[in-house]
Order: sequence, then C-alpha cells, then structure tokens
Amino acid sequence: MNPQDILFHNKLLQLLLDVDRIGFRENLAEILQTYFPFEALERFIAPIIQEIGNGLSQGKFSLSQVYMGGRLCEEAIPPLLAEQGVPPKNHVPLAIAVLQDRHILGKKIVFHALRSSGYH
Repeated sequence: MNPQDILFHNKLLQLLLDVDRIGFRENLAEILQTYFPFEALERFIAPIIQEIGNGLSQGKFSLSQVYMGGRLCEEAIPPLLAEQGVPPKNHVPLAIAVLQDRHILGKKIVFHALRSSGYH
C-alpha cells in the first residue's frame, strides 16, 4: 500500500472501531474521489473487516466493535454499489446463501454487487 492508502486504511479502521457513522461515511466519500466503489471495497473495507475479526480472536477488539463495524459497513456499502448502477440484465435469477459462516456481511456485499450489476 502507498502512504495515502495506509492513512485511509488506518482512519477507516479507527472510525469503525469508534462507531463514528458520520466520520466513516465522510472518509469513505473522500476515498471514492480516488477509487471506484468496488476497488475501494476490495482495497479498504474487506481488509479492515478481516483485521477487526482477527483482532477479536487476538483479544485486541471487543465483540461489540466487530458487530458495530459490520453494521456500519452494511449501512454504507449498498449506496456505494448502487452508484455503479447498471441496467437490469435478462439472466437467470440468482440466490445467495451463507453456509458455515457466522457473518452475513459478505453475503450482503455479493448480493448488492450482483444487484448493482443488473442481476435480480
């Protein structure tokens, strides 16, 4: 990661841990001036959620920080993906399920990514 990305990463991580909805959305908006939504999700959100989850198992973060960080991402991600708005496609309907996973954030990311790509 370049120095600017490290700053973005650390700031977003801290905002999620502090449950700062407004700051998180504002910083995410700033990142989107440089990166496309999918790129921002892949570069920042996914690694940060992974880091918070690992931090829980290492005793660095609390369960409430993991939960609220996920909730903030669940609130912020669908509008980001909706901005990618692509006209609906005439494809086979898709279904998404979570198997052997305690978290549904990944399912929601996939759901909204497919939805914003025109799949129903």
